[in-house]
Amino acid sequence: MLVTLLVVTGVLVFFPSGYVGAGGMVVNGGFELGEGGVPYGWNLTGSATCNDTGPIYEGNWTAQITGENDTLTQWVYLGNGTSLISGISLPITYNAWGWIYVSGNVTGVIALDFWAGEGVNGTPLSAATILSTNDTNGEYVQMTTTMQSAPESTHLRIRLLGTGWNGGGEVRFDEIGFYPVTGYCFIATAAYGTETASQLNILR
Repeated sequence: MLVTLLVVTGVLVFFPSGYVGAGGMVVNGGFELGEGGVPYGWNLTGSATCNDTGPIYEGNWTAQITGENDTLTQWVYLGNGTSLISGISLPITYNAWGWIYVSGNVTGVIALDFWAGEGVNGTPLSAATILSTNDTNGEYVQMTTTMQSAPESTHLRIRLLGTGWNGGGEVRFDEIGFYPVTGYCFIATAAYGTETASQLNILR
């Protein structure tokens, strides 16, 4: 039986160091833009705010939360982040990172998950990837991860929060970032005459 083998490779994506430092696909990842303690591009709940005093990792502002109900949320639009070509799903690998400062009995958390759509009209497609740390001894620490988009993802949800609050404390966030590593790469095989063979002809 004749077997067709096709390798489809996405374009490598390289970003200048300044672009990556600015947060990649994240809007206002350094919290430098905003007004009245509300950073542009982020949705705030509870007493979450943007602060220009106290420990700041870079620039003049940092995000700050001081209680259980405080959260900063951003929906990152991925566009055709997971391409669909004739029903073949092409997930993309991303790097994600952020700097966290924690003081007191609390855990600082950056939670990231993929969605189809956003908000009340969206559907979650993945479990949350968690970047977290406890008391950072008066310094900011960088947390990083590599993650792959779920099939049919159109958005990434980023949440900045604290968990396990006990007796006060605070959590600060700075330089939140997210960007694709290499686009996509996959190997597809199909036997001549099968249903998937037509999909490979389109790709070829």
